[in-house]
Amino acid sequence: MNPDLPAWADTPIRVLLAEDQVLVRDSFRLLIDTTPGMVTVGEAGTGAEAVHLARQTVPDVVVMDVRMPDMDGIEATRQICTTPQTAGVRVLILTTFDLDEYVYAALRAGASGYLLKDATATELLTAIRVVAAGDALLAPSTTRRLIAEFVRRPARPPTPRELDRLTNREREVLTLVGRGLSNQKIAEEQRPRSASGSAPWFWAQAHLGHRWMRVSRAVFPRGTRATIAPVLKGLHMFGSARGESAPEPPRRRPAWLRQRRRMVSLTAVGLSMTTLALATWVVATRSGVVDGSTRTAHELEAAGAGSPLDADMTPDDAAGNLAGEEGATDDPASEDPAGEDVASEGAQPTAPPSTQGTGSGGGNPAPAPVSANGTLCGASFVPENGETNQQALERHDRMFNGLEVVRIFYPGLPANWPGKVDTGGRPVIVSFKASPDEINSGSLDRRLGDWFKAAPRDRTIWWSYYHEPEDNIENGEFTAAAYRTAWQRLVRLADAAGNPNLQATLILMGWTLEPGAKRNWKDYYAGPEYIDVLAWDLYNLAWKKGTYKNPAENFQKVIATSRAEGKPFGIAETGTPLLGGDTGAQRAEWLRGAIDVLSRAGAEFIAYFHLDWPSAGIDYRLHDEPSRAVWREFCS
Repeated sequence: MNPDLPAWADTPIRVLLAEDQVLVRDSFRLLIDTTPGMVTVGEAGTGAEAVHLARQTVPDVVVMDVRMPDMDGIEATRQICTTPQTAGVRVLILTTFDLDEYVYAALRAGASGYLLKDATATELLTAIRVVAAGDALLAPSTTRRLIAEFVRRPARPPTPRELDRLTNREREVLTLVGRGLSNQKIAEEQRPRSASGSAPWFWAQAHLGHRWMRVSRAVFPRGTRATIAPVLKGLHMFGSARGESAPEPPRRRPAWLRQRRRMVSLTAVGLSMTTLALATWVVATRSGVVDGSTRTAHELEAAGAGSPLDADMTPDDAAGNLAGEEGATDDPASEDPAGEDVASEGAQPTAPPSTQGTGSGGGNPAPAPVSANGTLCGASFVPENGETNQQALERHDRMFNGLEVVRIFYPGLPANWPGKVDTGGRPVIVSFKASPDEINSGSLDRRLGDWFKAAPRDRTIWWSYYHEPEDNIENGEFTAAAYRTAWQRLVRLADAAGNPNLQATLILMGWTLEPGAKRNWKDYYAGPEYIDVLAWDLYNLAWKKGTYKNPAENFQKVIATSRAEGKPFGIAETGTPLLGGDTGAQRAEWLRGAIDVLSRAGAEFIAYFHLDWPSAGIDYRLHDEPSRAVWREFCS
């Protein structure tokens, strides 16, 4: 070792420079290469190039600019820090922009330091050494603002906001799981008792799954929830009642409890109850919910653990929030016909853009209805005969005995909540459009950030950006890369709202999965860390041949693709015209089969495309009573 140099000089810090201005980049390289103990291992002029070079060279530190072509420095930082190959690489943001939103975004993306370009050469070199050593560093002005912001904030409550939403019984489940009790033991503790002191096994299992979903949403972060969602959702899918008969459930616990589904084995997805118990115990202990003792739910509440919500909330309410628009057609090319007002739309036909303003809101939201089989019933709709959007929704509620989820479409940016219609507290599937270039420029950050922050927090919001982008990309309106990057930016805005009920939902055509489409659906996929739910628009693809395609075959690929990706899924649009010679009985049978296939597969929702598409000569509306009765029964 050279005694004239510091200890770190014999193991140079390997630095990758990511800066789009060549002159500035050359200056940084000269400074670093002439400093003992440091060496430049690569230079990138774009964010995408920075990610590529980081994976090739695996440097110790990346000095990253924020605003660069192709991909901004925040997204490049996220990809570097979340890729296993470069997870150990430290990122130092070096920018001219002293903006809090950049600081917070950079830190959330995994950056270890944030420095301004007005820093001296000595300060830059010191920052590189600090970050390389595994420590963190912020510019003095940034640190001062962060401290001031922290001091201004009220004292932190004893538990996170999500934990405040758990009921007494759900806190009890969390405590019991934390103590390592098995499914059977927890079920024994939780299940309702009859006069004889016993209760049906399947009832107890259903309620355990219900509680588990709510508890998991409160204690597991987004990425973890996505990983264990199949396990948790499976807990409310159960097998036979072992010969026991169920008591008549209360109104808010409807027929899904009486359906004898096969309970999904935890080991089928590689997770045991012990693993879940350990993970929950660690998170819950750190969150202050349980402290290692055997305190009861009442004691937890007395200790300030938060107030309960509706104790009768169903597993569907929870399942929709765990994971967290549109699909297919025989005619892969579809345009938005103009001139009609649409409150909810679909895409095989893409519904007409809306000119209707914000619908009426107000009033305390009514409890969201619960489907009879664990999958929410919805429908796309359009005002007719001078109706408003609100009146069209009310007509469909009467027609189908109350929709459980409302599909809302915006051909441009979304209106302020409640939007086109007051959904009465129900979950919504909402999509909007904007140019990816406009999204990626950041010019819409404030508007869309405010929209996410104002979203309801008492229900699931399956939100989607630019549903069915496939044809737009093929037509050259924008690139798949720009679309994915726009999704990533929007998800960061949504995450900043801190609303766990916001579910990023990618809606694609089911046609995209067909060989004839010559597409790869992952070209449109921003990645599992960004997308919570996959949704598809898939119709009876055989209607042109005058037949109703077997539902199991029709929906096979969207189910298999969603399962393979490990994501919850929904059907944002489906339907079929009434075929010649059919009085409605055959279509009703197709609808019944589709509901059965998708519900058994665990679809979050199914929305029927209840619109006439005159430009294509297709009327999907359920005018016949047999078909309408099937959808009414599903919604009931």
